[in-house]
Amino acid sequence: MSFQSTGPRSISTKTMRIPKDIPQNITEKVRERAFLPSFSGSLTIEASLALPVFIFFAVCIVHFLLLISLQADIQIHVEEAARDIGKALYIAKDSETEALAIANPLTIKAKIMDAPLSERIDNSQVRGGSSGIHTLLSGYDSESGKLSIIVTYAYDFPYLPDGIGDLNFMQKCICRAWIGRDLCEGSGVSHADGSGKDGHTVYVTPNGTAYHTSPSCPYLDLSIEAVPADHIENMRNRSGGRYGKCSCADDHSGVYYVTGYGILYHSDLNCPSLKRTVEAVDISETEGRHICPKCAAHGD
Repeated sequence: MSFQSTGPRSISTKTMRIPKDIPQNITEKVRERAFLPSFSGSLTIEASLALPVFIFFAVCIVHFLLLISLQADIQIHVEEAARDIGKALYIAKDSETEALAIANPLTIKAKIMDAPLSERIDNSQVRGGSSGIHTLLSGYDSESGKLSIIVTYAYDFPYLPDGIGDLNFMQKCICRAWIGRDLCEGSGVSHADGSGKDGHTVYVTPNGTAYHTSPSCPYLDLSIEAVPADHIENMRNRSGGRYGKCSCADDHSGVYYVTGYGILYHSDLNCPSLKRTVEAVDISETEGRHICPKCAAHGD
């Protein structure tokens, strides 16, 4: 089959072409396929946009979990340092200068930052690495016996614009320094009826009238609790008794402090009645004291 040129309205090339004036037959099926929308291109565009967003959020979640793990590790080291420094403060309790040297911020940081933790922080997003860990707010109050270990640092969350991913954290542990209570593991205890013999260890307080056969006796645990002042009249201690007014109690105080087995309420946390020193002594040194009713009841 061949075509002849019909003038300027036809196109002649090396390939066979149909003249423009020849009508083309388009069936209904062809027409529908021509106007049928195609979704393959839009799905490709959506996938190209959604996949990076998904990967971004997945990476953020991973870094968030790493941050939580790092904070938990720092908190464990802070609490361990508090226990060790608290014991050291007991040894230095007679020298305020030595106590302040033990609890100064630089010593506290050195106690917290052992080699494994320092290496982990250096490889993290903590700004400045281990040098970015600060303990300047830490200290020891010799009057109240309170040891405060406060750690502050900045964390640069990755993949976020400057200013948005800059996070500042503070972790702390506040406790009282060790007061020298000795559990005397392996030592003997007296009989519940008070017929113990020499060589048995019991526990006393300087102003108490009883001795205790167990160091975990509830009467030796102060368990200080803060209660609203308007509730104090209806409060009862664990023995069922009312609380009397301590000389430190302020009539205008909004909060009072009581202990589980105490008989007085207080306004001042530093009241000597809220501090208790437990001493381990031989039962032969308890002349004039009676056995604690709770220790006798439990047969310790």
